[in-house]
Amino acid sequence: MDFSYYGEIDKLIIEQEEDSRIIKSDTLIMKNYPKVFVMSSASLFEHNIKSRCQDFLDSPKQSIEIEYPLIEKLRGKQRNKPLVDKMFAELKGYENNGVETLSAESFYALFGGEKFKQEVRLYFASLHESRLQKTINYIEGLIPLLDNGERYEFDYAKQCEIKERLEQCSFEVAENAYLSIKLRRNRVAHNYLYGLSDTFSDIRDFYYDAIVYVLALEQAIIGLTNINT
Repeated sequence: MDFSYYGEIDKLIIEQEEDSRIIKSDTLIMKNYPKVFVMSSASLFEHNIKSRCQDFLDSPKQSIEIEYPLIEKLRGKQRNKPLVDKMFAELKGYENNGVETLSAESFYALFGGEKFKQEVRLYFASLHESRLQKTINYIEGLIPLLDNGERYEFDYAKQCEIKERLEQCSFEVAENAYLSIKLRRNRVAHNYLYGLSDTFSDIRDFYYDAIVYVLALEQAIIGLTNINT
């Protein structure tokens, strides 16, 4: 799609869909697809969020020492650990003794708390509406092509599924989806063979829901830097 945000992840989805038609589901390659997907998407999101955080640390619009005391407080902890890693850890997606923790509140608090969260919400609303409309337009463009082969029918069905998810995806759903990916990435990282019970479709649904949330989070952080474009 011409409005795709992450081409390599989309390529992974397409390859899995193609392989699922010709490779048995109980083969090792098919069993590994969900793990590769969760590690790939989580790593991509982490890289982008950390990059925005580093831009902020390098060029903040306001003094970090004065305006962002919680970030300054983090700086003094675990001095051998990069500050950007400590900030990212405040996006909590982990499991402890079977209890899941999914919360972004302490990350929002680093940048001012509720005010920053509302900025993320505003960016999310705008980006979500844009993505939904582009998906609708894409679907409408496929309708005249449906008689031209299975490829168009498959793409049409897939885009309709994405449209339905977008229509049901609130800010809270998207936030939870991203944190769920992060949690599952941690499970796989600590136990690659048996750390993930989700199907490829489960991870794909989380990914589709999380995309705009991560983009909104990035935009809100960019808005606090002197390199805002």
